[in-house]
Amino acid sequence: MERLLDMLQSSKVLVYKRMAEYMESNPSVMVETTELGVQKVRSSKGKYAFLLESTMNEYHNQKKPCNTIKVSSPRLSGLMALCCFHYVLV
Repeated sequence: MERLLDMLQSSKVLVYKRMAEYMESNPSVMVETTELGVQKVRSSKGKYAFLLESTMNEYHNQKKPCNTIKVSSPRLSGLMALCCFHYVLV
């Protein structure tokens, strides 16, 4: 997770820097494992997005109950977010 924070902090995109600040000041959003992150996404009713690398994202996105979507960013190559269908990105 430290690598992710480093990537977000060093980004020139203000939104990513703010994400890093939020993650650091709210440690409860951090999870120990990918499985816990996926479980948290699925139980959050659209209030939590889990950042993970693209291959793992594709794997979990195809597992039942098939209620997640992946969102990618060209600025952070290989990193995607796993979100619930309820989650609306603007």
